[in-house]
Amino acid sequence: MISRRLPVWGICFLAACRPPATPPDVTAFDQLEKTADSLQTASPQIQEHSWRQTLQTATARHDTTAIVYARYQLAKAVARTIPDSAEYHIGEALRQLGPDEANDILRFMLYNGAGIVAEQQRKYHQAAWCYNASAAIILNGQAPGTRPLAKVICLLNAGQYNTKQGQHPRAIRQMREALAILHQMPEPSTRHLFRAQSQLFAAMAEDGTPVDSLRHVLQNIRNIAQQTGDTLQLRFSEDHAGLFHTLAFQFDSAIVHYGRVRGFDEAALAAHQPSAPRNLYTTLANLVSLESRAGRLSAARQLTQRMKEIERSFSEMLADDERAIGLKALSDLQFAEKDVQAAQATTTELLQLKDQISRNAGVQSAAELDALYELQAKDRTIRQMDLQAAETGETLAMQRLLLLVAVLGGVLAVSWLVMAYYFQRQKRMREEQAGVLLQQQLLRAQMEPHFIFNTLGALQRFIRFNEQEPAIRYLGHFSRLLRSNLELSRQSYAPLTEEIEALENYLALQQMRFEQAFRYEIVCPDAEGAFIPPCSSSRSWKTRSCMGSG
Repeated sequence: MISRRLPVWGICFLAACRPPATPPDVTAFDQLEKTADSLQTASPQIQEHSWRQTLQTATARHDTTAIVYARYQLAKAVARTIPDSAEYHIGEALRQLGPDEANDILRFMLYNGAGIVAEQQRKYHQAAWCYNASAAIILNGQAPGTRPLAKVICLLNAGQYNTKQGQHPRAIRQMREALAILHQMPEPSTRHLFRAQSQLFAAMAEDGTPVDSLRHVLQNIRNIAQQTGDTLQLRFSEDHAGLFHTLAFQFDSAIVHYGRVRGFDEAALAAHQPSAPRNLYTTLANLVSLESRAGRLSAARQLTQRMKEIERSFSEMLADDERAIGLKALSDLQFAEKDVQAAQATTTELLQLKDQISRNAGVQSAAELDALYELQAKDRTIRQMDLQAAETGETLAMQRLLLLVAVLGGVLAVSWLVMAYYFQRQKRMREEQAGVLLQQQLLRAQMEPHFIFNTLGALQRFIRFNEQEPAIRYLGHFSRLLRSNLELSRQSYAPLTEEIEALENYLALQQMRFEQAFRYEIVCPDAEGAFIPPCSSSRSWKTRSCMGSG
């Protein structure tokens, strides 16, 4: 089977990943984005200085969002020159994140940035984990306000690493999601469209997808390359076409396409492009295998000579997996030439190299494991802090509610007591007032003004005619009657003997007034211990007074 190396793409850093989502402080966050936009064309040194000042200001204000954003921009500014410093700022920013939606967007940015920093440090397993963590945020819909292009770049980075590590179904899903986002954009970037289609083709091919299903993706790739006329895109479209015909066992067509790829690579090598030696070496190895299978051994030998020249000239640039591709192609030629001994030796060398690649990968994975675990631990810590913060918020809310209920209950209870006291006092005052009014009414009823006027008139008559004795006697009866009336009016029930005494005084007054015109006799055989209402006699006084005056 023909081996091939995945396309090497320039990495677009996190400038495309700045979120437009609404953070807690819209004005401050918008200002940070405007600052980032204005610094895009500045040198990395100026960017670093500016964002360090922003970080100091945000730290003094305890503005978490601004701190995280400033650390992210600092990591971006020093990623290529001081990757360790970039890693520190990314880690600190992740530690300071909170649970709200705006921080989900920042978390997406920071995971993507952590992947790029790890890539700069050649920590590829850690980079793959970070890219996938960032892609998971997008696929789970946790950061809906993120810019579409930022989502696409994130998914492309994650998909490329998943293809390299054999996680083909995951890579296919990520590429399809990236294409769906691109097609929803008003003016999708042809460069990103081509990369998404190219990585989708590579993942499907290595996953064993049938050739017929690959045909449509390959056609999309070739259409984009022909539309743009970009040399790099044309080169990779021919590369994909060569792989397609190889999988379809159409070796002659595959040789034609890989021949065109070789032309692109030779031109790139002449232009001293950095990736040209590696690409050309892989292309030559593929052509050697194809020519050997096709039986054109002379052409295969010439290609092998050129491949060895590249290996000698650029030995330090070739990676072990690329050397393994070259050894596989050489063994195919030796088997085709029926040089079994040489083929066995080459195969043994190939197996040893693959074993070394596996060991190196294991060592590298172990070396990156601690950092990866630390990153995962930070992520778990952040989530635990988010949960604790949510639980604490709920507890505080419940406590505030209970306190409010208790305060309202206390206020209502005090209000009820005050109102009860007020109404009781008002009731008592009304009763007292009613009692006083009743007493006044009783006094007015007991002491009829007409009776008093007649009595005083009679007394005046006695005085006018100089009848001193009758006047004194009349005045004595009246004073005793008046005193009895006042004393008995304060009682609910008066002794009958006192009422009889009052009646005798009244009758005596009337008898003197009418000059002994009538006689009376009070018969009460058993008056001791008897009580009657004091008003009864007064009613008779009033009646008799009226009758007498009439």
